[in-house]
Amino acid sequence: MKNKVYKITKIDNDLIDLYIECFKKDKIFTSRDKEIIKDRELITKLFDYYLKYGTILYTKRYSKKISFLCSLKINEIIEDAEAIKLIFDEDKYPEMNKYIKTINKDSNYIVLIGVNKNFRKRGLAKKLVKTYLQYYNKKDLVFSDIDNKYSLKIFKSLNFSIKEVNKNYFIAERYKMY
Repeated sequence: MKNKVYKITKIDNDLIDLYIECFKKDKIFTSRDKEIIKDRELITKLFDYYLKYGTILYTKRYSKKISFLCSLKINEIIEDAEAIKLIFDEDKYPEMNKYIKTINKDSNYIVLIGVNKNFRKRGLAKKLVKTYLQYYNKKDLVFSDIDNKYSLKIFKSLNFSIKEVNKNYFIAERYKMY
């Protein structure tokens, strides 16, 4: 199956439904994330921030979205205290916040990647990341759960350097290749 990658310009119910479907049973999500997944209004607000301060890419099968990637431009979001509180909740993600405060503000941060369970293991997540890197990267970061073996495999295969932050999280970094 050959999937084209599209850029989202408006948040819709199809994207919110896909997010919920992708993460509602995710063992990696924190308790905070499990609360967010129950609140469509809050999910919409999160995606509005991703759209305002970054990029959302997706693939579709027929007319239905089947995978997505959300990124943020650190230098743009850093000034919005409400967005920072919602996305980088210091109480829940202290290691990430400590790291985010020290990074180059020109970095882009890949926040989320989700693939419909019926379309997993077909290379869609990797395709989204590769497309994103091709068009949008300067220095890119990923912050993910250390147990997320699929995420770790994708970013290693794309030449990100992997740093363990603690026993729970890893950070992957990649500088733009010229």
